[in-house]
Amino acid sequence: MRLNPVYKKEALISARSYTLPFSITAVNAALTLLVLISLYAISSNAEDTGEIAYTSFLRVYYLIAGIEFLMILLLSPALTASSVTSERERKTLGILLTTQLTPADIILGKLMSAMSTMAVIILSSAPVLATVFIYGGVTVWQILLLLLIYFVTAIYTASIGILSSTLARSSAIATAAAYAAIFLSFGLMGALLYFRDSMGLGTGQLISSMLITMVLFSVIMIMLSERGIHMERHSRRKRKQ
Repeated sequence: MRLNPVYKKEALISARSYTLPFSITAVNAALTLLVLISLYAISSNAEDTGEIAYTSFLRVYYLIAGIEFLMILLLSPALTASSVTSERERKTLGILLTTQLTPADIILGKLMSAMSTMAVIILSSAPVLATVFIYGGVTVWQILLLLLIYFVTAIYTASIGILSSTLARSSAIATAAAYAAIFLSFGLMGALLYFRDSMGLGTGQLISSMLITMVLFSVIMIMLSERGIHMERHSRRKRKQ
């Protein structure tokens, strides 16, 4: 099986840097510290009142899940928003376009590199989320569903970052556009979840629809990014002629 050359290069660079291990350590350390602080607060309250509020453990789970979701929204586009623009700024995109690599190879290689990093971060945090099993209230299937939501969100936000990086001419503009699009779209989804009862929508049905929509939009954005690289290659060849 042929390994994507762009992904191979990005994976090699990532393996030689401290960014990935630092990100994994920082994310899990922050989540673990938050869990320990929350558990300490719950146990202290139990010592004072003589009662254990088991619903507090569920609130800890929701808090951790929400914080990790926010981290994905912040980290995923940061990995991809400069993926193509940085090649332009280093004057290396023209070299890539003169090789036998297809636009799909370039875009998918960048996406695979970002997703491999996000997959490691998401999976490494699963034990922290599973601490709620000590007290019950959350099933294994709910944890798996949450991880699925994380992966789909990571793909969606990474795709937005790649599309912004393909269309923009500088990393700053691409990053700003990516974050604006992400928080606008998730703000809309949050509003739909908040007003779901008034619109007569079930929570499960709405979440499923959102996940499917994000996957479809991710595919469309990847195709648009590939088209953008193809047009840039064509314009470069035309200028040379």
